[in-house]
Amino acid sequence: MVKTQGSDTKLVGQMQPYYEAKGLSRRDLGGTGVPPLVTQIADGENGGVMMNEFPPKYFGVIRECSGTQTPAMNVTEYLERLRTVGIGPGDLPVIQPLFQSRIWGRMSPGDGPGRLAEVIGQLHEYKRQFLKLLYVVTVYNRIKADPAAPVTPCTVIFGAKAAPRCHEAKRIIKLINSVAAVINADPDVAGRIRVAFLPDYNVSVAELVVAAGNVSEQISLAGKEASGTGNMKLALNGAVTVGTLDGANIEIRDRVGPGNFFLFGLTAGQAVAIRQGGYSPRAYYRDDAELRAAMDALASATFSGGDPYTLTPVIASVLDWDEYLVLADYRSYVDCHDRAVGPAWADEDRWTRMSILNTARSGYFSSDRTVRDYCRDIWHAQPAPVPARLADPEVPPPGS
Repeated sequence: MVKTQGSDTKLVGQMQPYYEAKGLSRRDLGGTGVPPLVTQIADGENGGVMMNEFPPKYFGVIRECSGTQTPAMNVTEYLERLRTVGIGPGDLPVIQPLFQSRIWGRMSPGDGPGRLAEVIGQLHEYKRQFLKLLYVVTVYNRIKADPAAPVTPCTVIFGAKAAPRCHEAKRIIKLINSVAAVINADPDVAGRIRVAFLPDYNVSVAELVVAAGNVSEQISLAGKEASGTGNMKLALNGAVTVGTLDGANIEIRDRVGPGNFFLFGLTAGQAVAIRQGGYSPRAYYRDDAELRAAMDALASATFSGGDPYTLTPVIASVLDWDEYLVLADYRSYVDCHDRAVGPAWADEDRWTRMSILNTARSGYFSSDRTVRDYCRDIWHAQPAPVPARLADPEVPPPGS
């Protein structure tokens, strides 16, 4: 049985999340004791697809590290060399605005690289876009209550589709657009917060969004394995992750370093304990004034275009059951932005370094490495050497 983190490399055996299974004892299976987890293969990305806007110096890195002029099809692992060949903090502020320009060209006037671009995609309840929406409304409420409130200017980008039969996700899309219509038209918050929903989301749109993101919002509930490979794409492009200990978030944090990752929320074990202990979402709603104000605003006619009943099922599902513990993680998420993300963004040198290290340390998340791991650990297949002349026609034969 193989356990993978993420959705692009599917599960061969449905098992407990890797980091939980490591602590479990052996189990009896047909009279034979087996470990809870045999092996794990981490997902990988094709860097040539989602990293198609490299600076010219990057191609020099590829040539120097590979020893060939042949264009590389997937060069993600060479990212590890960036720190040793001259890519430094002085390069990135120039690179990022240049390569973000195409996505900002699709947005409203006033958006741009001066704002923190927060990206969240693949809409489904387990992705907890509703949690992000609660944060957006919380920031909006703060500004309306106090125009001088300290707020990090940001553009929140939602890019996703809902499955045809996922009615709750469709309601959340409607809610996102309703909130965007109100906030983006309010002069009191102009220049401080905007919300954008990109319709007809596909790979071509994702290429723009991934290149533009400063923050990768991977906010699924820990233990749900809902953070797969989109987080890898964003980290490869220098976005800093705000995330829980879920799915490949765990491996990204291990690779880029805890200081270059914004962690919040319950662990998988804590989530189970809360649910088993008689979780009451209404208690969280009652005890947190900002959460209560945000929920009440979403439930009112303010963000519903005069038709609050259309969105009633979304609010009711959270207050009455809250399958993905959105309200339980709300305060931790808001505090993460207030105390960690905002101050880090305000320190340009610090943010630049974090962004560079997210790119430079994400070379591990290469599909080449994933295939090699499968060959070594699962299939026990040996690599087949390729003669130099076949690998690169420009390399002269030995002895010439």
